Amino acid sequence: MSAGLGFVGEILRSSFVVLLLLGCALSFIYGVWMLLQPDQALRFNQRISAWVSTEGVSKVLDRPHSTERYIYRYHRIYGALLLAGGLFTLYVMSGGRWGRDMTAVFSLSEWSWLVRDVATLLMVMAGFLATALGIIMVIRPSLLRGVEARLNRWIATENNLKPLDSVYYAPDQFAWRHARPLAALIVIGSLYVLVALIPLLRTLF
Repeated sequence: MSAGLGFVGEILRSSFVVLLLLGCALSFIYGVWMLLQPDQALRFNQRISAWVSTEGVSKVLDRPHSTERYIYRYHRIYGALLLAGGLFTLYVMSGGRWGRDMTAVFSLSEWSWLVRDVATLLMVMAGFLATALGIIMVIRPSLLRGVEARLNRWIATENNLKPLDSVYYAPDQFAWRHARPLAALIVIGSLYVLVALIPLLRTLF
């Protein structure tokens, strides 16, 4: 299993390095083109640029999606799952099987005892809360309606996504005004990354 995962990891790492090399090579070519013929290079960039509007995404996010009726219709199933999860968490954190493995995850620094204790406390509290909610949902879910009505809040995303739906021409204007210095930076940066990655590519293959 570990050998297979290592093989897959090597493939992914090699693919990432190759893609990065190709990207740097294309960036170097474009930088040289922009250095020699800035007007043509920038016009080409404008032709291939595409505007992606977030209006459709914001409409989907701003549309109410009610899950309460499905939860209350199958409240015994959801309550049983919540109850099982809460009891399992309490069992594990009380010293049951896998308990030490879970707490050992937080033992990675000199303050591991504090992180471990806080994480254990939070998980125990979550287990008790899930157990209590699971029992209520199985027996009498109507008790949660009042709490749910007070806690539910609608957060509109329309105003938050408006800045993403605006066109900003400042970067393009800056590129037109400083085409050759910007092209020189692109060429130098791409060449530096290419030279740095070539030895790594030899070790991978």
